[in-house]
Amino acid sequence: MIQIYIYRWDRQGRKGQQCECLIRTKVMNSCLVRFADGYTMVTSRNALRKAPSDASDFLLSERSDEMSDGKSEILKTPAGKEVFGG
Repeated sequence: MIQIYIYRWDRQGRKGQQCECLIRTKVMNSCLVRFADGYTMVTSRNALRKAPSDASDFLLSERSDEMSDGKSEILKTPAGKEVFGG
């Protein structure tokens, strides 16, 4: 199951939007998040708050639409590891 978060900080106009955490690191408490519109960014995990369990329907429906298009992308971490991006 995918954990949905609410972005708490006022960065890049994303405050209050739903996102999912793709990659978490222990270094500097960072993570890679993806928003419902597909926008990704690296941010502090302090910027995330768990969303209520009923809030996951919106983001999951967006992801299922992307998956049905047959498009997928491979994301590369700074260490060069490949990660499936959906």
